[in-house]
Amino acid sequence: HPDDPFGQWINPIEKHVASTTLGDDLAWENSTRITGDVPEFVRGLQQRDGADIAVCGSVTLVRSLLFAGVLDELQLMVHPAIAGSGRRLFEPTDPPTRLRLVDSTVTSKGNVVSTYAPRDA
Repeated sequence: HPDDPFGQWINPIEKHVASTTLGDDLAWENSTRITGDVPEFVRGLQQRDGADIAVCGSVTLVRSLLFAGVLDELQLMVHPAIAGSGRRLFEPTDPPTRLRLVDSTVTSKGNVVSTYAPRDA
């Protein structure tokens, strides 16, 4: 929609989709499906000139990239609500992973936005 500022911003941007269920013919403008090893693909993106790379909407993908050592930062938002169930970002079987706090902000609605970076052992 022409009056949608988010659509005007996101539609022209190059988007890469990590999916095992979608085909290669993606309807969203400037979108391509990643084939092959996703962490290696992201490492290749990191070598290119350009802006930041963001991952949206996939706990599985974030976990994959985090434990492959590909993420430069991990931004977590904690909402002041308890759901009690659902997918967890961290599981008891995950490898020990050390992070350092880079930034933390509390929003006017009480959300805590914390940014972490990998920390050397």
